[in-house]
Amino acid sequence: MENNIIQGIKLLRKRKKLSQATMGRALGVSRSKISSWELGRRELSVKDAVRVANYFNVSLDYLVDPSDL
Repeated sequence: MENNIIQGIKLLRKRKKLSQATMGRALGVSRSKISSWELGRRELSVKDAVRVANYFNVSLDYLVDPSDL
């Protein structure tokens, strides 16, 4: 499941043409944290997953299943 969320975040960010730094500023996290999520080096907490879903105005289900993206 974690891998699907990572793919979902990356797809949404790229579709919106956002840099990791821009997304990080909007979420109140560092660019390196976004990068670490996308590279699978850092686990995404439930709290952060909710913040990402809210930022992109999608449900957590949508974020977890990137085949819908």
